[in-house]
Amino acid sequence: MAEDRESEVVGERRRINHPRSDFGCMASTQATSKILLLLLGAAFYDRASVPPTRPASAGEQLRADKKITLHERIMSYAIVPLWARCVYWTLSILEAAELYNKYSQGASVPPLTPTFLAGTAVLIAGTAIRIRCFRELGRHFTYAMSVRDNHSLVTSGPYGVVRHPAYTGGLLQIIGSTLVIFGADSWWSDIGYTTRLGTFLAGSSIVCGVIYAYACLRGAKEDEYLARTFGDQWKSWAQKVPYRYIPGIC
Repeated sequence: MAEDRESEVVGERRRINHPRSDFGCMASTQATSKILLLLLGAAFYDRASVPPTRPASAGEQLRADKKITLHERIMSYAIVPLWARCVYWTLSILEAAELYNKYSQGASVPPLTPTFLAGTAVLIAGTAIRIRCFRELGRHFTYAMSVRDNHSLVTSGPYGVVRHPAYTGGLLQIIGSTLVIFGADSWWSDIGYTTRLGTFLAGSSIVCGVIYAYACLRGAKEDEYLARTFGDQWKSWAQKVPYRYIPGIC
């Protein structure tokens, strides 16, 4: 009993002499967790934005449409996805560095907010969908609208749920990354918006997001040339899978 009492007294003295120890441990956990999730999210975003196949040739693109537009040329060489990856990595690293700086100086470390966690989950979900689409389509997956040599209509996997799931995954990526990078307690919302670099990165994100969102609207155009190319096979698939992006909605 005396030993137990002595241990309690020693523990109480430690708490009195080191009142910030628990706070420091919590701050360390928060900083480490957020930095890891930031870099993990950036890695996922990067993985799902890298073209899985060679760019479609001009001939393959002309089979899908009579004219190759400037937008299709840009998408063909993945210029926008490449720029978006650079912007996202930069914003993620800036925030990770800011978190580390705050922790090392003993300043308050922002908590893992519901917005940040939800954004990370949505981003990872979108990435998982796109990677599955990469694997399912194989060599047929291109950033520009095209019909490959010996092209076949893929209706399995996520393509058995909606007709254009890669766009669904891409939109989830945009939503998730926006919540993570521009949400409350982020580097950008804290100090980034007051800097030229922050303004430039935010503007670049908006431009990339708009261009990619516009690309996602190509589902109707893709349905046209797929229907023209595969005829009754496409009609049968469209009857079984009536929605382009979200089951039961659109």
